[in-house]
Amino acid sequence: MDMDEINIAIDAANALSAAGNHDGAASRIKDILREAPDDAHALGTLGAINIRRGHADEAVSAAEAAVASAPDWEFAHRTLALAYQLKGKPELAEKHFKAAIELYPDGEYNHYAYGAFLMNRNRRKEARAYLDEALSLAPDEPSILATCAELATIEGRLDEASRFADDAMHLAPDNTSALVAKGTVALRQGRVQEAMDHALWALRHDASNVAAINLLCQIKSRKNPIMGLWWRWAMWIQRFAGWKAWAVVLLIYFTFQLFRATLLAMFPAIVQSLVVAAAVGFAILTWIAPAIFRHMVGRELKKVSLRPDF
Repeated sequence: MDMDEINIAIDAANALSAAGNHDGAASRIKDILREAPDDAHALGTLGAINIRRGHADEAVSAAEAAVASAPDWEFAHRTLALAYQLKGKPELAEKHFKAAIELYPDGEYNHYAYGAFLMNRNRRKEARAYLDEALSLAPDEPSILATCAELATIEGRLDEASRFADDAMHLAPDNTSALVAKGTVALRQGRVQEAMDHALWALRHDASNVAAINLLCQIKSRKNPIMGLWWRWAMWIQRFAGWKAWAVVLLIYFTFQLFRATLLAMFPAIVQSLVVAAAVGFAILTWIAPAIFRHMVGRELKKVSLRPDF
């Protein structure tokens, strides 16, 4: 295949991926790589498609090969950063986000991707700086506006978040990121049904959209206070990875035992029993809540069209 044929085939694969057929797109790219195994464009595209598929190992492998083939190509570094992020390797992800920005400082998607990464790492001040830079480079990009709305919502700047979400919706009414941003703002402002409408609308466009499903879970937890308590606990503990999560759980357990042996012992027996029962009840809830929550969310997901691979 010559370069023109490769580019045409990659464009066709990207069109398939944009339509939701990520498996078909990946197959097209692999056909190219059989004839041109070192083509950086094809390797980078395969990495990006595998990220959309959620295949972290394959995404890392393809993106690493793209960087090796074209070490000065910012897209390859950004794709590798996103692949490492998907694989749960934030230190390596950050290294390549920074490399992408250094190679192409005027690239709005480099600043946007790094800003979103920092936001997810709870480094909000840094995230805002990079997202603001991305927005200054591309003020009419719906995904950037939607992410700015998400950060503003997290920080409690709801009026600003609403403006960002409205602008994103105006530019792209069917953009899932914009729909989720608008729904999230509505939920924070107490308009639960409006938030539900936006979440389901987003899921009709992309039934595997993680942000939309997450918004739907937040809505269900808002409607059910007991499940809402578990959901907030689950979201908090997810900030810690692997052994850190277990360390936090053990710290909470031993802190409660210390409280029970000292301060709680000063209260009447009935109060002690109620506190212990509440703690045991919450511990049981953490085991059974995921199944209950899946059932609750599953009923809502039946209202949307699901792809066979979801």
